[in-house]
Amino acid sequence: MTAITSHALVPSDLRVVPSRDWHYFDALLRQPGLYEKLTDDATGKCGIISLRDIVWNPKHHFLLVQSSDGSSTLRHGCFVFLVTRFGVYDAHVILQESCRGKNAVEAAKRAFSWMFDNTDAFQITTFCPDWLKASRVIAYAAGMRKCFRREGMFEKNCRPAGATFYSLNFYEWIRLNDNGLNHTIQRN
Repeated sequence: MTAITSHALVPSDLRVVPSRDWHYFDALLRQPGLYEKLTDDATGKCGIISLRDIVWNPKHHFLLVQSSDGSSTLRHGCFVFLVTRFGVYDAHVILQESCRGKNAVEAAKRAFSWMFDNTDAFQITTFCPDWLKASRVIAYAAGMRKCFRREGMFEKNCRPAGATFYSLNFYEWIRLNDNGLNHTIQRN
């Protein structure tokens, strides 16, 4: 089992790096306090969730949120970007307590930047279920814009619950980050 580690985190310490470590992702999904909030996007129902099979699809991107305490690398969660069609990715996030608030917003900005700089992404979308207020705050603070809302999309505690949909495209990202001045994309 992969260890889940946390420490006091400063936004400037954060970095996002690509990974296919499905053992870590699955361990992260099963953390107490987090697992109960997860749902299958298609049904809204809780259940056994594993990223093992989708991690190996080269069209999807998994970014670890990391920092260093000087002697070792510490992990604080991950961003999952699932391709929905060419250049469009659906974003999902799983962050530990050590990466909340301004750290979560900074991690999201860095993950979006990584996607636009290193992939074919021209649009990133996400939806935030009503019971996950923090996800709406992170999406908006990291530059995403509200697109629409859907009522009754999920069932939570035997009651209908809605979701708000957000999007960030490449041109908005450039405007938010450097007003389009001197921006150069580095492709591998």
